[in-house]
Amino acid sequence: MIKKINLAELFKMLYNVIIRRYSKAIKMQLDRIKLNQSSKSLSDFLLLKKIHKIVMQDAVINSIGHWDDSFQEKRLKTIFESNWHTLYFLYYDRELIGTINLIYEDDHLSVEQLYLLQNYQKKGIGSYLLKTYGNNMEIRLSVLKNDIGANEFYKKNGFIKFEEDQYQNYLRKLSSKTAQNHA
Repeated sequence: MIKKINLAELFKMLYNVIIRRYSKAIKMQLDRIKLNQSSKSLSDFLLLKKIHKIVMQDAVINSIGHWDDSFQEKRLKTIFESNWHTLYFLYYDRELIGTINLIYEDDHLSVEQLYLLQNYQKKGIGSYLLKTYGNNMEIRLSVLKNDIGANEFYKKNGFIKFEEDQYQNYLRKLSSKTAQNHA
């Protein structure tokens, strides 16, 4: 006997098959992301500076009204000099796609310079990196208040604002262990 399936049930079955296959394809692609640790070289600083400008210039202009190359370089150089050893360049296959700075503290992970080039945004890469390197720790970071896309991304990934200043929102995502203790 052939079971009759209505159109809604058929659509739901097809949707579930497609989602499962698509999710596996995404997972396979994300596994191809490699992190290469920065060196303290001028070439690595210049590469970080270039990516920073490409990714952040519009958000900075929207937040403070202008982009000051000299100020941005000084600020970035200070950060680079103290944290170059925790900075990683992100590659998809052999193509540079961005950066992430992973600073493991005693009780949390600070994430800085999570910059993805535009062609690699909204593909699950940021979420993948936060899950992979967060290691069930509390994660803390800051984001420009006026960077709506970045704020929405972090909210979607479970981050909450715990502090703010004139330009920045300071966000954190509790580890599953910490979240259970707060419940």
